[in-house]
Amino acid sequence: MNFDLAPGNVTPGDTVEYKDVDYGTYTLAMVIYVAGSNYPIPTSGVDYIGMQEFSLANEEFVVETPFELELVDSF
Repeated sequence: MNFDLAPGNVTPGDTVEYKDVDYGTYTLAMVIYVAGSNYPIPTSGVDYIGMQEFSLANEEFVVETPFELELVDSF
């Protein structure tokens, strides 16, 4: 699964629907780009990244909260 999307204003409980996704184990990666950084490559010490593994075994999965973010160390 590789979706590059701009989520806009996201709040807890928001949902997004995707079709034709294969079941399996995935890693959800979220990168927060701060103004002045180097999109699409996260800037060390400026941007934030978080990763969370999950198994997609049915029609729905929930992102565990809190979704931990940390400063990008190096890329």
